[in-house]
Amino acid sequence: MPIVFNAIPQKGIAFEEGPHGTIETHWRKFKVKARHLERKWIGFEPSETVSDIIRDAPDTDVNLTEGVVFDPKTRTYHGCVWVDSEDRLSWTEDYADSSPWVTARYSKVSGEIRGRGPALQVLADVKSLNKAKEFVLQKAAIDLAGMYTATDDGVTNPYNIVVSPGIVIPVGSNNSSNPSIARLDTGAHLQLAQFEINELQTSIRRALFNDLRDPTGPVRSATEIAIESRELAKRIGSAFGRLQTEELIPILKRVAHILKRRGLIQPIVIGGRDIEIKFTSPLARAQDGEDLLAVQQAVQFVMETAGPDQAKMSFKLEEFGTWAGEKTGMPSELMRSENERKQIMEAGAQAAQAQMDQGQKVIPEGNV
Repeated sequence: MPIVFNAIPQKGIAFEEGPHGTIETHWRKFKVKARHLERKWIGFEPSETVSDIIRDAPDTDVNLTEGVVFDPKTRTYHGCVWVDSEDRLSWTEDYADSSPWVTARYSKVSGEIRGRGPALQVLADVKSLNKAKEFVLQKAAIDLAGMYTATDDGVTNPYNIVVSPGIVIPVGSNNSSNPSIARLDTGAHLQLAQFEINELQTSIRRALFNDLRDPTGPVRSATEIAIESRELAKRIGSAFGRLQTEELIPILKRVAHILKRRGLIQPIVIGGRDIEIKFTSPLARAQDGEDLLAVQQAVQFVMETAGPDQAKMSFKLEEFGTWAGEKTGMPSELMRSENERKQIMEAGAQAAQAQMDQGQKVIPEGNV
């Protein structure tokens, strides 16, 4: 496995921003079993004390500090690891121009380094929803078990009453107009609580992008899909751009560096230039929905006002299918190449010409 991904919890991690707001340097403190040290960091040089621990007590946890430091002069990353109780480096590594640490922030405010995600933004609504549901459960328990009032009449001791199925409670009176114990009317209307719960759930779903249309629902038109994609792009626009810059591109850069270093791939260069990265995920394609909708509106407007012939003269409608397929992420094997389209157009033109030739009337020479 040339590529190994690990999700590191934020506990014990510190990172530093560069002058342009990007994460450059990482530090963390953690524990590793002694028997994993030499396997986790190839070339790890343990001290005599650590060597004894590895040999005699391999399951002992060793406190370590790891850092990845960015050198702005050479624009390279350098890794280092040392045991907390020692004043020497046990392992160093040169990571070239790609860092093994990828730290992406969904959003951040001025002066903030760690950033915050959509869950933190709706934390207040989540706490309110939990409290509202707690009140609803308390109300349901009261409605099921009930609340009672009892009169201290010398027979009934309200401090020793236990209300549960199958027990007998001694009372001084069972008169319905003046009983020794009676149920307290607490009401049973939960419409307001249910309304508040629905409002909070809708707000949380919208913040976490879980309010999209059910894909198993009725068939939608292309315009509806384009409008929904445009709305999604507006809602996630700034955050998605940050995730692309801070997460996706660094991951691709690091993976390409590892694979090239191991000789598994060759540098991808065409015409002396590196290939541009194009994201084709559903969220990335949502950004193309604006272009699709704009082109669709332009073509439809010209057809309705000037007619189909004017639309054919103004736009390259024969290229529209290929362009729309690229925007929507259609697999390349389902799209015709330029040569295939030319062959189909030529075959159609020949068929039309043959039909015209067959429909012409032949006039005999004697009747001229």
